[in-house]
Amino acid sequence: MTATSSRGRFGESRMRVTLKVLCEPVGLDTSGARLIKMTNNAVFHLPHEGVVVRMATTSTLFHRV
Repeated sequence: MTATSSRGRFGESRMRVTLKVLCEPVGLDTSGARLIKMTNNAVFHLPHEGVVVRMATTSTLFHRV
């Protein structure tokens, strides 16, 4: 599996790595993270934290997140 598709968007595996990198410094547990949707944004539910994390799936959308 590649990290990005032919359109330059990040794939699920890359988004899971990014989720962990973003959440660990603030103490959020990403184990058991469930992908809710992945279109323009990747939306993950963190069941051990009771939160939802939304991330842009392409760098051109970072300003919207």
